[in-house]
Amino acid sequence: MCDIALLVCICRSVARSPGDARLGLPGQVYAKVLENRWTGEAPTAATWVPTRLLSDNRIAAHATDVSRFRFDAPASGDSSVRVRLLYRRAFHDLAEVKGWDLDDVPMHHRQLTVSR
Repeated sequence: MCDIALLVCICRSVARSPGDARLGLPGQVYAKVLENRWTGEAPTAATWVPTRLLSDNRIAAHATDVSRFRFDAPASGDSSVRVRLLYRRAFHDLAEVKGWDLDDVPMHHRQLTVSR
């Protein structure tokens, strides 16, 4: 089974942090990324200091987005793909430093079976 996670979060790189369980899995990240104007630190969650917007690819309310992924399928039989839309409240690294135990919030999921 393939597992695709579409992550809606306030961060740029949810699945690129070494301690993140989703490291290396296929997926798409939607995020607003801020940079601290004083230190150049990015991404930053310190909104109480001057920041600048580096990027914002969040999905607007009532909008849609399409991502395509290609996988090698077995020569015969069915393949199963689980697609999940998750909301993550903070960067994985930030949550670890702060000692926050934040679970991803499932927003939508779908199990797909593809026949060959």
